[in-house]
Amino acid sequence: MERSLLFANPLPERDGYTWTLASRLGNMLVAAEAWLGTRDLSYTILGVEFSPDGPQIWYPGNRRQIVIQLSEGAIHNTVVAAYQLAHECVHLLAPHPGRPASVLEEGLAVTFSRVHLIETLGATCATGDERYDQAAAIVQRALGHNQVFPRRLRDLHGRFSDIQASDIKEIASEIPDTLCDELAAPFPRRES
Repeated sequence: MERSLLFANPLPERDGYTWTLASRLGNMLVAAEAWLGTRDLSYTILGVEFSPDGPQIWYPGNRRQIVIQLSEGAIHNTVVAAYQLAHECVHLLAPHPGRPASVLEEGLAVTFSRVHLIETLGATCATGDERYDQAAAIVQRALGHNQVFPRRLRDLHGRFSDIQASDIKEIASEIPDTLCDELAAPFPRRES
């Protein structure tokens, strides 16, 4: 296990501690909210764990609580752990248990994780999954037309999963109809 993920050490100036997953999560949430709007505070974030099924978020006990799961391999690599955690932070903004994510939501999650990783660690990390890369590319094309449309959509509609192509077109008419359709489409599930 990479010790720095869980163990905080006092800084030499004695005015704080080194980064851990907990403090990174707080920093990431502030950045995600600044870009995409305030998170739904009716859900309680319980913390981070590692799982063979991660990365993902899950809702234990159907009590409006969320656990962030990172992949087992992330326990040995701060860059991978931070990348996965940043991605999941976008999903924490507007939880929708039992409903599929849209291409827009997954593309924004990839985009946010890439930018945040570069800004905070000066590092990059690959998704390793063409579906996520494609979703990020679609979002990047849309951001090329309108940089603020995701925040405006969240302000008006709350959850990304509720956003339709017509909602995107209404607030960002410069985004082509076909691109609006791609953004609002359900994110393709993994083939079994």
